[in-house]
Amino acid sequence: MAGISDKLDGISEQLQAVRDRQDEQDTKLARLEKLLEQSEAEKAELKKENAVMKAEMITIKEKLNNLEQRNRAPCARIFNVPIAGDPSDNNTVAVQVYQKLLLPILNGATTSGLFEKIPSLSDTIESAHILPGPKQNKPILCRFKSPRIKQIIMQSKKEYAPRSPSSGDKQGALLYPLYDDLTRDVYALMKKLGADVRVQAAWFANGSIRFRLNNADAVIRVHSIYSPYEDLFNN
Repeated sequence: MAGISDKLDGISEQLQAVRDRQDEQDTKLARLEKLLEQSEAEKAELKKENAVMKAEMITIKEKLNNLEQRNRAPCARIFNVPIAGDPSDNNTVAVQVYQKLLLPILNGATTSGLFEKIPSLSDTIESAHILPGPKQNKPILCRFKSPRIKQIIMQSKKEYAPRSPSSGDKQGALLYPLYDDLTRDVYALMKKLGADVRVQAAWFANGSIRFRLNNADAVIRVHSIYSPYEDLFNN
């Protein structure tokens, strides 16, 4: 009997040792689980803070872009105007732009009643100069005297700006293309939309990008150029 009792005592001791190790493992496991919970909570908090920071960054970028675009609002980029004279002389550039491109538009707009009389060069252009760059066909940056003058010119260019000869029923191309002066980010998005196979046309008007989908009449306005791209199609 004594031998059996000793064996039982030995087994009990072994069992207790196993239980002690199990308790120790359970304690360690509970500690790890708590650490994991804390880690997940910290991770979730970091994700939340990151999302807030990204939203704030987009808001700041939007404000900066809007400020820059407003500063560019009176300006347009003009292409292909041949400059007779010194191209480095801004007065010469302004005269050439006025005579070759703007005067025909202003004349047509006056005939249609948008002006009482044809605005003079000094009433139309504040400044004009050729932009620096490696291209041979460098654009001319023209700053207009007032937003109204520019708006009427941009609206009237399709009808009255000089064009190359028509080919059959097809209207000739503009000899001197005239575009809004856009920020880098606005231009990049408009170019991307213009290349999208779903988009019939994309353009800039009244301070924002607008586009029309294929086989659709509705015009979609881009409210934020920093919205996720696909979200633009869900407006």
